Amino acid sequence: YTIASRVLGSEGLGVVATFLTVFFYADVLLDVGMGASLIYEQEEGQSDRVRLAFTVNTLAATVVATAVLVFAPATASFFSLEDEVNLFRLLAILVFAKGLNQIPDALLRRDIAFKKRLLADFTRSLGRFAIAASLLLAGYGVPAMVVGIVVSEVAAVMIRKRRRFMWARLRPGCAWRADPRTLARAQR
Repeated sequence: YTIASRVLGSEGLGVVATFLTVFFYADVLLDVGMGASLIYEQEEGQSDRVRLAFTVNTLAATVVATAVLVFAPATASFFSLEDEVNLFRLLAILVFAKGLNQIPDALLRRDIAFKKRLLADFTRSLGRFAIAASLLLAGYGVPAMVVGIVVSEVAAVMIRKRRRFMWARLRPGCAWRADPRTLARAQR
């Protein structure tokens, strides 16, 4: 942010802060408690509960990211940033990537795989700095910060999501009919 403050000035930093504020609110909607449940139960491998949690979190990420995309013009207008509507559209990718990252990250914490978590976190932090600083110095302005954040989060997802996740087999009609016992344990 030191480089950004020199290049963007207070107005540009305000746009980035607004973008991050909207993202933090969307991020709250992504945490439906499934990851914490997986850590608490201390199961091993990919049980039915893991598959259900991954499915529910992916569905939640899809819904929230779609809402962010659809309401991007209204959000930009609300903050009087109509010229920056595409940045708010780009936020949908960040929200979806963050949602996909919830369960893999929870499993790394559950399995006490801190080396893998550290690699993803380090890649995200270093990538965010390198991409944003390079684009800022190249003159791309506010989009440089946003692109740095989005690309580094997607890279962290790719590192964390090395294991293949299976979807829960949901019955038609209602996602909660997957397995009532699994859902009840997940909500504890």
